[in-house]
Amino acid sequence: MLEMPYGERISGDNLFAIRVIQAGNIRVFYVYGTGKLIYGIHAYQKKTEQIPKSELKQADRMIKLLKQAGKIK
Repeated sequence: MLEMPYGERISGDNLFAIRVIQAGNIRVFYVYGTGKLIYGIHAYQKKTEQIPKSELKQADRMIKLLKQAGKIK
């Protein structure tokens, strides 16, 4: 897991974000998969203090798909 200011835990046990401040305050959500895999599942440009619910919903949809495929626990 990346530490602040480069990364942060978002929610639950397995949703994290990489903070790319130099590239316009971009956030890339990622999850740890089985074995040594890491999946970048969604990216957006952060414009507000809080993470928009629509961005979290998109990440949740991707997590659900990866779980159904057996790629993450």
